Amino acid sequence: MRKGREQEEQIEEEGEKYEEQKSIRSHSYLFSGAPLYDRDPLKSIPSGRVTLLGDACHAMSPFKGQGANQAMMDAVSLMRSLKLRKNDSENEMRRVLQHFANEMLPRSAQKVLASRAGVAFYHTPQAIQKEALWNFMGLTSEEQQQRMRERVDAVVKAKGGSV
Repeated sequence: MRKGREQEEQIEEEGEKYEEQKSIRSHSYLFSGAPLYDRDPLKSIPSGRVTLLGDACHAMSPFKGQGANQAMMDAVSLMRSLKLRKNDSENEMRRVLQHFANEMLPRSAQKVLASRAGVAFYHTPQAIQKEALWNFMGLTSEEQQQRMRERVDAVVKAKGGSV
């Protein structure tokens, strides 16, 4: 008698799994995937009265969370550079846009390369080893690691979770 009940439960459980899988498959159009690419950091950008900023000149993978940050920093840097212009002549615009490029290119190149390193690191077995992760994040002292733990705990608590 007991074995019959276990078989019924197993059949019922398999049926629930099947229905769940069927539901997921019926909504598969909601999911998509595409490879992620970055580009080598640019050494220069076109000169003239037009410039590039954001992903147009420093596309990067999302593994360091810097894409939008760099685009916003580009906007601020461009605004500051434009404030330096003395007149609206073409030569003056070239000068201030070159000033912008001289600040933006090295700053963003560093982030593109760090993001690329993140892709390589986060896809290795070492990524789940705490010491390797601390080193990758540049948190080499116990004090730095403790500050990071405290920040993470504060965020978790602020969101209503427990640590």
